[in-house]
Amino acid sequence: MPVTTTTNRASYNCDGSTVAFAFTFPIFQTSDIKVYLRDEDGNETLLTDPGEYSVSAQNNDYSNGGTVTTVATYASTYDLVIIREVSLTQETDYVENDSFPAETLEDLVDKAIMACQQLDEKVNRAIKGTVTDDEDLDMTLPAASARAGRYLKFDDSGEPWPVLVVAPSGSMTSSTFIENVLTQDGDIVVREGGIPVRRRQRTIIRACLTGVQNITSGTYVKLNLNSAPVNVNSEFNTVTNYRWNSIRTGYYQLLARIDINALTDGNAIALRIVKNGSTILAESLMYIGAAGNPGVFTGTITLITAGDYVELRGYQNSGSGKDVATTSALCIYELI
Repeated sequence: MPVTTTTNRASYNCDGSTVAFAFTFPIFQTSDIKVYLRDEDGNETLLTDPGEYSVSAQNNDYSNGGTVTTVATYASTYDLVIIREVSLTQETDYVENDSFPAETLEDLVDKAIMACQQLDEKVNRAIKGTVTDDEDLDMTLPAASARAGRYLKFDDSGEPWPVLVVAPSGSMTSSTFIENVLTQDGDIVVREGGIPVRRRQRTIIRACLTGVQNITSGTYVKLNLNSAPVNVNSEFNTVTNYRWNSIRTGYYQLLARIDINALTDGNAIALRIVKNGSTILAESLMYIGAAGNPGVFTGTITLITAGDYVELRGYQNSGSGKDVATTSALCIYELI
């Protein structure tokens, strides 16, 4: 039979009474037909033959299509899709000097065309770049672990990237922004006044304390961030030197927070982000006005060279050792 149409699917909106649904494309056998049911929430179900539908044609001639008859009726909130899916195999074995029947050869060619149409139908439903896009454009999605729970966005080159959206209501102070960053994993889009502010991450670090660290009074002490819930390239050392060791040159946003327990009125609390042991990239200092467990934030956007390392250092001047709380953290992600 010739394959004279490129159509290989038929779609219907159900009406609560119709059970017979026609298709006009050829098939070899009834198992080539697959029937999908989609509800109003977009959930799809593959119906089973013969339990939920049957396929028929006049005189069992499927060269011009046939009819799918469902066992149940489906309400108008359902859509039904009939699609041809032939097996992607070739089981005919020609033997030398045997007969070469034209009908068998035509069936093989027909099936190959049907398989091409089947693949074309799937490709048409895929996300694709235009013909004039750069041939080096990488449209590969990130791994499932990197995109889980995130929105799909596209970077400045048009390549896909997963984004986590932080959208607090009302106005947003810089401290609130940093606090949102430090309590979330992943790339970030912050919406202020309806305007999205976004940075793409390639490498992200979120390091924190899992236990209380006591720091002495009157001097800056390195924070022993011994846990890194996000440590994409294993760049943060949580075992020996508690620092981020950059493996790639680029611009990074560094955001940090420290909370210290049991300070009193007039005490100072401070935090520094330090590069290579001596260069202060960012710092923040606050004198508290009432006893409590205060915290300060600091952050910067800066150029980091491969091989540089970054640490956090905390400070308090209460006159005795004080405990740094487990809410203290460092968040780093690369800007492009």
